[in-house]
Amino acid sequence: MTRNDYETDGRSRPGSFPEAAPEHHSGVLRHPERLRALQETALLDSPEEEAFERAVRLARSLTGAPTALFSLVDDTRQFFKALSGFAPDTGPMRETPLSHSFCQYVVTGNAAMSVVDAREHDLLSRNLAVPDLNVVAYLGVPVQGRRGQVIGSLCAIDSSPHEWSEQDERALKDIAAFLETEIALRKHMSERELLIDELNHRIRNIYSVVNALVRMTRAEDLTTEEFAAQLNGRVQALAATHGLIQPLATVTEDAGNDTSLHAHISTLMTPYTGAGGHEIRIEGPDLPVGSTASIYLALAIHELSTNAVKYGALSGPGRALEITWTDGDDTVELTWREAGPGHVARTASGTGFGSKLVKLCIEGQLRGEIATATDSTGLTYTFRIPRDRLTGAPADSNRRRAPRLRRRAGP
Repeated sequence: MTRNDYETDGRSRPGSFPEAAPEHHSGVLRHPERLRALQETALLDSPEEEAFERAVRLARSLTGAPTALFSLVDDTRQFFKALSGFAPDTGPMRETPLSHSFCQYVVTGNAAMSVVDAREHDLLSRNLAVPDLNVVAYLGVPVQGRRGQVIGSLCAIDSSPHEWSEQDERALKDIAAFLETEIALRKHMSERELLIDELNHRIRNIYSVVNALVRMTRAEDLTTEEFAAQLNGRVQALAATHGLIQPLATVTEDAGNDTSLHAHISTLMTPYTGAGGHEIRIEGPDLPVGSTASIYLALAIHELSTNAVKYGALSGPGRALEITWTDGDDTVELTWREAGPGHVARTASGTGFGSKLVKLCIEGQLRGEIATATDSTGLTYTFRIPRDRLTGAPADSNRRRAPRLRRRAGP
C-alpha cells in the first residue's frame, strides 16, 4: 500500500499516534506487497553496516535523543538494522516482537508519529516497550521501499519525557530519504550485476542455439540454396528475439500496452518453428502486454526455450512444446509444457543461473509465482502473474476478453 492509499482513507496524520490500534493495522502489516518489498531489500537479519549505523548516529546528534534506531517491521517482529545508544541490561539486541514496538504504527499509518510520554498514552502505555525497554518518548518517520511500500521506521527514543520539535521531525525525514536512496541504489546495483551475468550467460548459450538451428535445418530435405535460406531466416529470427530482450538497466516502472501476449510469444518462438521434427503449440486469449512486462517475460521465455533446445522439447524429433495461458479475474496463468523423451533427468532445481534469472523476472519483477513439475512424460512450468503487472494497467481497465488464438507449428 502506498502513501496515497493511507491519505485518502482518513488514517493517522503525521505527529500523532492513534489512541487505539486501527482496524486496518494487522491487514497492512500482513499485506503481501509490503512484505515482498521488505524481503526484496535483503536487509532483514543482515549484519550491521556502516552506512546505516552512520544514519542513526546522525539522527541522535540532530534530535538530541539518547537513542536512535532504524527498524524493519514485518508481520511478527521488528528487526533493528542499525541502532545507536541502545544498550539494555540483557545485552545487545537486534530485534523484538511487535509487542515491544512503537514503529509498527508508523509503518501502518505511513506518517511521522511522536509521543512526549508514552506512559500517559492510551495505546502506547500498554506496549511492553515501555516497562521492558524503558521507552517513554518517541519520534518516528516511515522508511519506504522502491515502490512506496513502507518497510520500517527511523526513530529517536528517550527514556524520559521529551518534547519533539518540527525541526526534529524534518531532520529524521531527511535522513530517512537518504536511507531510501541507499536501499534503492543497492537494489539497482544488484540488478546491474545480474544483467552482466545474464549477458555473459546469453553469449555462451547463443553458440548452442545456433548449432541446434543448423542441426534442425540440416534434418530437412533441402537443396543447398534452400538450406542457406532457411538457416539465414532462422538466425535472423533469433536476432529479432534478442532485440526484444532489452538490458534490465533500461527498464522503468511505467509501462504501456505495446504488444499482445500471443504476438510476443510467437515472435520469441519463431526461430524454432517449422523444423526439427518437433511441434510447438501456442494458444491463449490475446491479452495486451505492457512494455516493461514484455522485457521480463521475454527474458524468462528465452531462457526456457534455450534450455529446451539444448535438453528438451526443441532438441529433437518426437517431442512437443505447448505454451498456453488463461486469463483470470486478477491473474494470468501461463503454462510451458514440454513432452517427449529425455525429460526425466532434467529437473527445474532452481540452483543454476538460468533458474535464478527466471525467478527474478517472474517473481521479482512481475510479482508472480512459479510452479514446476516433472514426470515420466515431460516438464511443466506454470507462471501465475498478476494481470495488472502483465498488462501495465489496472485489472478492471482490461476486462474485455480477447478472442482465443491458436498457433500450431511443426514439420
